[in-house]
Amino acid sequence: MVDWHKLVEFFLIFGAAVMSPGPNFVMVVRSSASSTRKNGIFMTLGFGLGLLIQASIVTFGLRFFVRFIPFYH
Repeated sequence: MVDWHKLVEFFLIFGAAVMSPGPNFVMVVRSSASSTRKNGIFMTLGFGLGLLIQASIVTFGLRFFVRFIPFYH
């Protein structure tokens, strides 16, 4: 049986963690404030590209495990 109080508590803590700004946000704000807006935009694009590359590696890695390792079928 599901303990609803623990589930609600988990989602509240998770929601707070998701909404809090991380180090990428701090770096972009610092770069934009101390330099030009253009630098902040390029830094944001760099972070986005890095995230895209990381997500692609994870996706293709999981696909490899599902396709070639019989245990994961």
